[in-house]
This record gives sequence, structure tokens and C-alpha cells, in this order.
Amino acid sequence: MTASPNNPSAGWYPDPRGDEAERYWDGANWTAYARPAGSSAAPVGLAQSPVLPAVTLPSVRTGPGCLALTVWIIVGAAVIAIVIAFATALSSPDSTSSRSSDTRAIPAEPPAPAPALRATYFVEGTASSASITASSGTGTEQHDVKLPMTNTDGEIGVSHTTAPGAFLYISAQNRGDRGTVTCKIIVDGVTVSENTSSGAYGIASCDYSMPR
Repeated sequence: MTASPNNPSAGWYPDPRGDEAERYWDGANWTAYARPAGSSAAPVGLAQSPVLPAVTLPSVRTGPGCLALTVWIIVGAAVIAIVIAFATALSSPDSTSSRSSDTRAIPAEPPAPAPALRATYFVEGTASSASITASSGTGTEQHDVKLPMTNTDGEIGVSHTTAPGAFLYISAQNRGDRGTVTCKIIVDGVTVSENTSSGAYGIASCDYSMPR
């Protein structure tokens, strides 16, 4: 007969036929060689066919040591499989491109805001007074003033802070029937607009667009 996968090694074993004898197992099949049980006599050939009916072979027992070894083999194989899978993932193009895409460019610092500029309106002339319409940092203002126009501290000219891109405007209308009226816009000490009108109720206008 052909043995099961857990074949015992070749040797003498109790005869599976039930005779009080031992029969020789060659590691794969029962042979035709037999001897009395417990005897060390040379094998005796039997007339029966060398292939005998199927029987249950002696079982091979596994002790605690074999079980522990099996567990360690399984654990080791699992660890090796994980290492190989991780190494393969790192070397793949998708993984490389993913790591590359995670690199963030350092954003550039925002440009520094443009410095605030000082705009000053002047209105003067030979006329005694004028009606003023002017843009300022808070909107449009209208006033009747004596010439020359002064601020609250009595200084000639009215100033305010202006931003890049702002539109500066001032107009002065003579309130009398004679004389001249001159308007002027100065930004940080530089005259950017100037105009003069003469005669009764004449209007002088000045404007300037601040660069951005």
C-alpha cells in the first residue's frame, strides 16, 4: 500500500494483518518481509502479494516543541511578507510621486504695503473768500473759507494722509465780484496740480490721481 503524507521512517512495525509478527515498512509501502514479534531474526519472505490491504499507519506525534517551531515559522513568514510589501510600495512610481507632491513650496512673503503719502491742499489769491469743495481721506467736504485757506492750527494749507491710487480733487469758487483764486495740490513736498481763475465767481479746479 502507499503511505499517507506523514509516513514513518523505514523499519519493523507490528504486522497490520494481525499476525503475532512484525513486518518491514520501507518508508513508502509494506514489504513481503516478516519476522516473529520481538525477534531479531532475518526477515522471512512470505508467499502473499507484497502489496497489502490499506491499513492505518502508526501516527506521527507532534510535541509542544514542534508546535512552537511551527508558530515561529508562520510568524517569520508573515514578517518577511510585510517587509517585502513595504519595500515594494516605497519603490513604486506612485509612491515616489506622492512623496514629491507632498513637498510644499514656501509661500513668498506678501509685498510690503506702500507707504502712506501726505497730500496738502492750498487755496489763495487776491479774492477775500472762496467756496471750497475737496476730497479727503473720509470723503468729500464743502466749506466757505477766507483766503488764504488755513487749517485749524492757523497754518496755511490743509493736509491729509492719502493712499496709492487715491483721487485728489479740490475746487475753489470766488465768492466776490473781483480778484483771483488759485488752487494747488502738493504731495510730499511736490506740486502735482495747480490752477488759477479770475473775475467774479470764477472757479479754479485741481486734481491728481495717486500712482498705485
